[in-house]
Amino acid sequence: KKLELNPECEQCLREDRITRATMVDHIVPIKKGGGVFSMSNLQSRAGTATAENQLRKAVGGKIFKKVYRIQ
Repeated sequence: KKLELNPECEQCLREDRITRATMVDHIVPIKKGGGVFSMSNLQSRAGTATAENQLRKAVGGKIFKKVYRIQ
């Protein structure tokens, strides 16, 4: 139902990107008291946005992008 209502990745939209959502994620984790099926605690997400979010948490909120040239 959530993907039908919001087919675009909500995090991507906040970052001015349009990406088709492929999954639904909890805003507040269930283990921290977030509602399991509460629509207000769900967000449509793309797999890439979810991976970026997990990486942000792992490195203290910053994403570093560096281009490496292979010779």
